Amino acid sequence: MDPGVVTPEAARPGTGRAPLRRISLDPGQVSNGPPILAAAPAVVRRRGFPWNLLLAVVATPFVLFAVFVAALILSFRMGGEARALRHEVFAASPGEWERQFEFGVGALPSLLARAGLHFVDLEPEARVAIDGFRSADVGVYHRRVAATGNSQTEALTRVDTLMARRGWEPLVSVQDGDQAVRVFLPESLSSLSRLRACVFVMDGDQLVIVSARVDAEPLADLAEKMMSEKMSLLARN
Repeated sequence: MDPGVVTPEAARPGTGRAPLRRISLDPGQVSNGPPILAAAPAVVRRRGFPWNLLLAVVATPFVLFAVFVAALILSFRMGGEARALRHEVFAASPGEWERQFEFGVGALPSLLARAGLHFVDLEPEARVAIDGFRSADVGVYHRRVAATGNSQTEALTRVDTLMARRGWEPLVSVQDGDQAVRVFLPESLSSLSRLRACVFVMDGDQLVIVSARVDAEPLADLAEKMMSEKMSLLARN
């Protein structure tokens, strides 16, 4: 068969397609090398609307709002040292205690409260106290059944062991019959601006646990100022 080139002719009626026609060429005009492939014309595709980008932009504020609400709700749960102390007491005397009140104020609601109260006219002392507050956890519990000497001793032992393991030391440790008081501070107290304290009080059938974090530097400055004013007043008299 003679080599040739296939070329389109006019379109066939009713089909919209052109038939193919073979054109014979002289053998001397045909190259013996590899066939030359013509590049297909580039197909330009229209880009669709960026729905994914639009969805991400619209959903981002809702996601951030949901995260904020979840963080705010969790900030009102008791945690940290207060929660650990409650767990140790309950473990030492299972079934003896019931919750009467539990509440936590985390860093986020504390920040919002301080920001809001800046628009309220307060006394300077109250302003310093509010500005120094950072977070707090409070738990109040009632004993449902009579305590035994062993359960109370074990509870206090577990409390002291837990706080020592977590890096706290007792500043105040008092025990008198069925009454016990512990005030714990961190062993490494580097600055008054991040002062933390934990108070544990067991009085008969009542148990109170409080932990707090404050910026004590403004409070110390206020106390020093008030002391100086009182000393000056006494000196004048």
